[in-house]
Amino acid sequence: MSEWAIVWEARGAILDGFYNTLILFGLSVTLAFVLGCAFAYWLEMRNPLTLALRGFINCMRMLPFLILAYLLYYGLPSLGLRLNAWTAGLIALVVYYGAYFGEVLRGARLVLPEGQVEAAKAHGFTGFKVFRRIVLPQLIIKTRPLMGNLLILCLKDTAFLTIITVQELTAAANSVQSTYFVPMEAFVVVILLYWLISICLELALKWAAGSAPSEDSNMSDVPAVRIERLSKSFGGVEVLRDIELTVNKGEVVSVLGSSGSGKSTLLRCINWLEEPDRGSIHIAGQRIGIDASGRKMRNKELAALRARTGMVFQGFNLWPHLTVLHNVMESPVQVKGMPKDEARRIALELLEKVGMVEKADAYPYTLSGGQKQRVAIARALAMSPEVILFDEPTSALDPERVGEVLQVMKNLSAEGYTMIVVTHEMEFARAVSDQVVFLEKGLLIEKSDPETFFTNPASERVRRFLELA
Repeated sequence: MSEWAIVWEARGAILDGFYNTLILFGLSVTLAFVLGCAFAYWLEMRNPLTLALRGFINCMRMLPFLILAYLLYYGLPSLGLRLNAWTAGLIALVVYYGAYFGEVLRGARLVLPEGQVEAAKAHGFTGFKVFRRIVLPQLIIKTRPLMGNLLILCLKDTAFLTIITVQELTAAANSVQSTYFVPMEAFVVVILLYWLISICLELALKWAAGSAPSEDSNMSDVPAVRIERLSKSFGGVEVLRDIELTVNKGEVVSVLGSSGSGKSTLLRCINWLEEPDRGSIHIAGQRIGIDASGRKMRNKELAALRARTGMVFQGFNLWPHLTVLHNVMESPVQVKGMPKDEARRIALELLEKVGMVEKADAYPYTLSGGQKQRVAIARALAMSPEVILFDEPTSALDPERVGEVLQVMKNLSAEGYTMIVVTHEMEFARAVSDQVVFLEKGLLIEKSDPETFFTNPASERVRRFLELA
């Protein structure tokens, strides 16, 4: 009988080892990835245990895998804890590669634009939901090549477990060759089977790469937004000082001022993306950031109030791993718990309103700046907010795209939406606003109706600003 015929006769033992390897690999990478995600999320929290976790991850990365497997299988019995070979091998793979997955995800998080997280918070997402629905999908997309390499390494490291008597593929082949004296043929079959698994992994990763993109107030007399004695400092520099502003429902308030005057910080304080140093902010009669007992709100409470404000960012901050339609649907589904069919219907209606329904299935990277901003407006509207905050929505656009965004905003004003708009578009502010306010070095130095503001301002500083605008 030829050597190959002998290997064929012994195929049952090799196939048992093959199945054991598949099960061990599948379980270990699944659990390791979950552990890695938990590590990445914990590192994001920046609590006192973060340093200890970072040290643990570094220790795992500096330790040879085989030493860890030996320690679990041969070392733990001296402490009175005895694991069977299969369990020790599985735990070794999960802990070892969980540390690697966590480190890869943490590294990718460092280059993820912070605006993505702020956009999620501004739409009412809580801490873990921000990570699970917005951060993690993008990290997976960004780290796909590295993740693929880690999967292959994990597959190959299952072979080391033969040393602690796990009956995986390499152990099975070794048993066959030592019994029938066919080392070449037995291990050639093992090589072919490892190649088969690796090729299937590569094809699955390529397929994944091809399919992925890179509550209302009933008190009509209560202002939509009321700001009292709001102050905020950065590094000892006071960027907002004792701001007082009331925005009634249905009003459009334009916030003007030179660069660095505190306009964007004012918006970010309204929904507590920036925590004020002093003062209070009420959204539809409810104070944001501080609860009735005077304590700082928990994340869940804060998220519920943020969900009552929509925010449109200067840099768009669309979620790049979601289509246009799902960018608009995501917050109603994940934050409000709206059924997907209803969210889809509303999202399509809003995209129709802003002239973007034909791009519903497109990804953000395919859109122009003006198109992205119109989608961002639809996303903000999807939560039926009490007020929409616009942070210089046209400043990042080419001149020919400014008009299309301003027209959408004019339409919203005509429909009675409450809007606070930081802008340099003087004609828009004059035509649409109910109030115009002017900030200078963190002080609100003028507040009036648009006609008075643009024709007869009380402040000499505003007159100079308008002459240069």
